Amino acid sequence: MLSEKEKLEHDMLLILGETVHPIGCGTLSALLGKREYDLSEATVGRLLRDFDLAGYTEKSGFQGRTLSDQGRSRLVALTEREKRFHWETEFSSAL
Repeated sequence: MLSEKEKLEHDMLLILGETVHPIGCGTLSALLGKREYDLSEATVGRLLRDFDLAGYTEKSGFQGRTLSDQGRSRLVALTEREKRFHWETEFSSAL
């Protein structure tokens, strides 16, 4: 099971990966709000800066950010971890 921090990271990377154009803090904050997160633009901006440092996102000037190849790899890893947890839970329940 993903931690709360990893779940947020997964959802942010997923949103960034689903869009064609760069996304800024305000748009990302609003989209996260639709997923039941209550994060300010400033908080989202700090998280995006952390993503930049980790290599998960690429800054596109003042337009926002896009998901990098490394970010796509991280998203796949988090998704696989979550799937594995659900499979293990189902398997344990079946036994």
